[in-house]
Amino acid sequence: DRGANLARAIACYEEALRFRTPEAAPLDYARTQYNLGTAYYELGQLEQAADAYRRAVETVADQGSYQMALGSVLRKLGRDDEAAIHLARARELLPPDDHYDRACLEAIAGNTDAALAHLEKALAWDATSRDWAARDPDLESLRDHPRFKALIARNASC
Repeated sequence: DRGANLARAIACYEEALRFRTPEAAPLDYARTQYNLGTAYYELGQLEQAADAYRRAVETVADQGSYQMALGSVLRKLGRDDEAAIHLARARELLPPDDHYDRACLEAIAGNTDAALAHLEKALAWDATSRDWAARDPDLESLRDHPRFKALIARNASC
């Protein structure tokens, strides 16, 4: 069951954080916080996700995907002004050729056509990411779009 697996992942991340500190291993700490946030996000525990993503951003502020994740969950929580700050920062930090994260960013921002264009490029490079794309909370706004469904189905046969 997916929920049980996510709960186990959360327990593992929290255990790992007992041994990782932002002072001793900032990149490992931030990555673990980010992964913890993602597990909480997938479970729909948005406040906990925001807290974990915030700790990741506070530790490694120049990581675009961390900024975007925090912006995404803040938007879901209705904190649009704060979300906009992190989404703008993510837009500055994400590499232009990081099509998957750019697809997520555009979907979060409500730019459907740009999101789908980036997603198509991303899936052309890595068809295996279709499984994550199909359930990625950042792409939720695209799920009912016929072009999104076609992209996921097209890549499912690869």
